[in-house]
Amino acid sequence: MLNGVDLNYIIVLLVTGAVLLAAIYHTILFIHRRTKLLGSYSAYLWSTFAFCIFRTVYFRDSNGFTDVLNLDEVFQMIAFGFYVRFAAVALDLDKISDRHAANFTRMTPLVIGLYIAVNTYIFNANPFNDTAYFVAKSIVRSYLLIMGFMVLVMVLRKRRSPFYSYLAAGAISIIGFGLVSSFLHI
Repeated sequence: MLNGVDLNYIIVLLVTGAVLLAAIYHTILFIHRRTKLLGSYSAYLWSTFAFCIFRTVYFRDSNGFTDVLNLDEVFQMIAFGFYVRFAAVALDLDKISDRHAANFTRMTPLVIGLYIAVNTYIFNANPFNDTAYFVAKSIVRSYLLIMGFMVLVMVLRKRRSPFYSYLAAGAISIIGFGLVSSFLHI
């Protein structure tokens, strides 16, 4: 029925197209309205599109330059960092009453940047150290998961609105599926 085409590849292509359409649409909205929320969401969508394009082009690449930087993990972490930024803008965090959440959103890009650097170093070490790679990935993913859920629950408890419920569902999805994805590729 599929003539030898991998169903997973078709799903990646469909998701890539959907993300591209959403990124274009929200970028046009941002150009017209110039709101910080649309700008941060557009940045998240474009970073997710870059991740999807990488997955589409190098779907089966097991050798080559993609091994040098472990780009799958790099693109996924960059997209996650942009999502944290979008969530911070969408939640309209107060630096005093939402102090812990604001600190999390300020620290996360630094943690992700440090992780990308450490991940690239470990990935290029000769010989490759499976244990160091697993430990680094587990620590960062656990930090993002635990802190993300704690901050999300803390902030959403204060706000009662359908918008925040949708934002919570999206955040829980990205945190949960990102964690599942990371452990499937260990």
